[in-house]
Formats: sequence, structure tokens, C-alpha cells
Amino acid sequence: MIDARPSPAVLQSRFLAIQVLGFAALTGFVFMVFSSGKGVLFLGAVAAAAGTTLLFIKPHLGVLIILTAWFVEIPNIAKLVSAVLMVPLGVAILRDRNLWVLRVPQLNILLLIGLLFLISTLWNDLKYPITLIPQLDQTRMDLQSFVTHMIFLIFFVYFVTTRQR
Repeated sequence: MIDARPSPAVLQSRFLAIQVLGFAALTGFVFMVFSSGKGVLFLGAVAAAAGTTLLFIKPHLGVLIILTAWFVEIPNIAKLVSAVLMVPLGVAILRDRNLWVLRVPQLNILLLIGLLFLISTLWNDLKYPITLIPQLDQTRMDLQSFVTHMIFLIFFVYFVTTRQR
């Protein structure tokens, strides 16, 4: 017979998340009662802090949030979560002293494509500048899109390493 109970570590993390959310809700409610309606902003700040703490504990959830924000087209959530995920990635790089993600051949090919994209963009701007209608130049937006997707790919390869994640 298969035991379907979650492990103690999973139960402990669930209990911690419930405690943090309960504390946030209680604090926001008390603050809202005593501050004449400004507790909602405080509750949002406490919820954001709880979410950030959860991202430090389980960074693979941040990758899921970024992907969801892209599909739902929420403007700045992906950038905020990426900024938060830079911290555990930086700590892991400082601890291990190497970024094993950069040894993945597919990622190196995409980085080479990005480098060629930058060189061709600079060359094209120097050789054939857009002077007639500069508003039609979408190079900056394409570059930003490429960089954000590359960062997402690095997060994905680094933090999503097991079948459960």
C-alpha cells in the first residue's frame, strides 16, 4: 500500500506559510481598524514581504510566477520577481564560485545569438541610421525582450532541476 502522506519538511513549510499569511492578515486587519482605512496598503506590503520570503525558500515558484505573468500579460510582476530571484542566484554563485548553467550547450548557443544580435544592431545603426522615422526602430524593445527571456531561461535551468519542481 502506498503512503500518500506528505513528508515532514513539506508539512513544516506549509505550516510556516499558513503562519506568515495569518500573521499578515491579522496585522493588516488590526492596522486597518486603527488607521482609518490605510491598513490595506500595509497588508499589501506584508503580503509582498511574505511572498518574497517564500521565493527565497522555494525559488522554482518564482519561475512559475514569471511564466504566468508573461502569459497573463501583467506588466511588471515578471521584472519584480526576477529582481527578487537575482538574490538567491547571486548567493548560489558566491557559494559555488561557478555558474554551471553557462556550461549548458543550448544556453551558450542562445548567448552567441544574442551577441550576434547586439553586434548586428550596432553595425546597422552605424552603417544605416534611421533618420527619417526613428519611432519605427524597435531594436531597444527587441533587445529588452531577448535579455528578459534569457534571464528567465537561466532561472529556469538553475532553479527547476527536479521532476517535482
